[in-house]
Amino acid sequence: MATRISSPAAAPPPGHLAPALSPQAAEANAYLQKNKVSHLIQQLLCATLYERPDDPREFMARKLEEIRNARARGHSYSQFTRENLSALFRIFDVVGRGSISKAQYDAGMAVIGATEKANPRPSGVEQDIIRCETFVEEAYVLNV
Repeated sequence: MATRISSPAAAPPPGHLAPALSPQAAEANAYLQKNKVSHLIQQLLCATLYERPDDPREFMARKLEEIRNARARGHSYSQFTRENLSALFRIFDVVGRGSISKAQYDAGMAVIGATEKANPRPSGVEQDIIRCETFVEEAYVLNV
């Protein structure tokens, strides 16, 4: 049985109206977006699924500690290495062409929680041919 993981703050598909939120739900949603909680949780889940640690709770606690320590030192923290992002690119490049479409680029950015910050016109978008180097560099910069 496949499990679908989606962000609670995800936008509805084009052409669909978002359901009206109660004032409490709208306030909660604004809080989560302002503090990037959904992004953090999505990064933790992706890293956990990628690494498949024996103790997922300990793994996520350690990742949160790494993020806190990096911020305390004034550094940014990237949950994804360039190698991780290259592996993600290969997942979307199912036939091994060395490129993905804009739709696949957008889906990849959604996986790493960078939908809102993603480049709407990455290099190669005119031909709908986005190379691995473009995807990896743009994704890496967005996750630092």
